[in-house]
Amino acid sequence: MMIDEKDKLYALIEQCKSIDAKITSYHVISARILGIGMAIVSAILAVSVKEKNYTILLLLPIALYAIFFYWLNINSWILAQGGYKKYLEEKINTMCHEPLFLWETGVVPKRHINLSNTCLNVLYVIILLLFSAISIWAAFKLKKFFILSIVINLALLLILIISFLNLNNAFMNSYNDSKKIEKRILKEMTS
Repeated sequence: MMIDEKDKLYALIEQCKSIDAKITSYHVISARILGIGMAIVSAILAVSVKEKNYTILLLLPIALYAIFFYWLNINSWILAQGGYKKYLEEKINTMCHEPLFLWETGVVPKRHINLSNTCLNVLYVIILLLFSAISIWAAFKLKKFFILSIVINLALLLILIISFLNLNNAFMNSYNDSKKIEKRILKEMTS
């Protein structure tokens, strides 16, 4: 069954709207997880320092890493959805013979590299390194798990760095995958 160009365009626009709604909801989840998680971990840090309970300090970086990994996972989904939305926008623009949808193509790339995002990420890294240093200090002070604390913190930091570098590829990978899938499906339909 063949559908006409108007129906195709309508379907693409509806899918674009759906992706937009998903991206927005993921952003809300991401902000909540990061904000609430950082507040809880910071409160636990304050209480454990006040009470001189150094054992809790050993585990705080692990909680912070869990928050950051969850944040990275959600943001990977956001970027992947954005890459697919860019593909949809290009299809719509091609069908309309003019640039009507420009968000993912023109606006978002500038948002990904803005100064406030970079500064915020640097601050998160500083906070994470401080929490890791506090954890290692607590392990040294307790004379328990010192080497294990160093190994765990370094391993998690390395994995976090690799995950963050992979995050930067999520947008273009999704965009390129969308184009490859379209070509493969069109080839299958014609053969």
